[in-house]
Amino acid sequence: MAFVSATTAGDTTGTGDRSVTVTPAVNDLGVVFCHAANNSNSAPTCSDDQGGTYTLIEVATVTDGVGPTPSRLSCFVRDQLYSVASSTVITVATGSNDAGQVTVQLYNGMTRAGSEAVRSKGEENDQNVFDSPPAPALNQAALTGNATAGAVACFSIVGISPPASWTEANDDNQITPTMRLETIYRDSGFTGTTITWGAVGTDYCAIVIELDASNAIRSGVSDITIGDLALVSSGTVDIAGVATITIGDITLVSAGLVGT
Repeated sequence: MAFVSATTAGDTTGTGDRSVTVTPAVNDLGVVFCHAANNSNSAPTCSDDQGGTYTLIEVATVTDGVGPTPSRLSCFVRDQLYSVASSTVITVATGSNDAGQVTVQLYNGMTRAGSEAVRSKGEENDQNVFDSPPAPALNQAALTGNATAGAVACFSIVGISPPASWTEANDDNQITPTMRLETIYRDSGFTGTTITWGAVGTDYCAIVIELDASNAIRSGVSDITIGDLALVSSGTVDIAGVATITIGDITLVSAGLVGT
C-alpha cells in the first residue's frame, strides 16, 4: 500500500514555465499535476533540479474563454524514486500561457516509478454542462490496496468539493485570469472506476490515476560463488522481497528493497 507523505502547490502568473518546490523523503514517488491557462502545448514535459525525469501520463483540455486555445491539465509521474531528502524544484515546461498552478503529491511505499507505477487512468475533456460534477472514469476497476489520485481544472473562484472518501490535497486559485486547480488522493479502499466530485459551476476538465502498489519485477542474472562451488540463476525477482538459496547445509537469505 502506498500513502501520501506530503503535498504542496505553487501559483504563478506570467507566461513562462511553471514550478513548485518540495522536500521529499528518500524513496518517495512524485506525482505532479499542472494547470496552464490559455496554453496550446499538448505535450508538456517535466523535470527537477535533482536530475529527475517525469513521464507524461495524461493531458486533458478545457476551453477557458480567455483566448482561442484551450487550457491544459497535465499529469506526470517521476521516473525514479527520490534518492535524497532535500529541497527539489520541479518544473513543468508548459510553453506560453497566461497563468498556472502546479501541485505535487509524494507517495511512500512504492517500488514502481514512471509509467510502470500507473495501473489505470482516465480523463474528462472540455466539460461545459453548468453545475455538473466532474466524474472521470479509470480504464479498469481499481484494486483495493492501490492509491488513487486526481485533479480538476476549472475557472471558478469558488472552491471545489472533493469526492467522498478522498482527501483534498490542494485547492488553489488565482485571478486574471480566474482559474483553479484542485487535487485529491486516497490511500486505498477504492475498487470502482468512476470518481465523482461535487458540482463545478464552470467549464472544466479532470484526470484520475491509480498507482500500482505491487512490487516491481525485474529480470536478471545472479552469480554466487562459495569456495569451488558456483551458482548461477536467472529469471525475475520482486524488487522488494526475500530470496533464499540453500546449498547443502548452507542457507543464504537476503531481504529488503533492491535498487534499480
